[in-house]
Amino acid sequence: MPMTKKEKAEVDSLKKRISELEMEALVAKALRFTDRVEPDVNSSGKLAKGWAFNSYREFSRVVRACSSASSHGFGQDSETTSQRPIPIYSTELRAWRAMRNELECRFSRSLAEVDAEILKLSASEKTV
Repeated sequence: MPMTKKEKAEVDSLKKRISELEMEALVAKALRFTDRVEPDVNSSGKLAKGWAFNSYREFSRVVRACSSASSHGFGQDSETTSQRPIPIYSTELRAWRAMRNELECRFSRSLAEVDAEILKLSASEKTV
């Protein structure tokens, strides 16, 4: 038996609320610290190939990459296009984990700076 418009609206509303709760759970779970992931591909000699990450805010990504002692390349594994070596990871998963750890450290420092300012202002308001 088909649903009425009212029943369909209720189901749609429940689905939306479930999606919101799932996102809230993911956000709450995201506030944790993970282990540091060290690069495991040596690029000190010849051209190293594997995975790397770029953790700039809007452009965070994990891509195939290569690195030598003096240069690197994103998006390919055979040609360097930019100066300076970069860390290379043997698997895409290791690169994602390394990027997550770098971002959590960066954001934790930012939050600590905000907390310090809040503490400073809270103390000054108490003395006034």
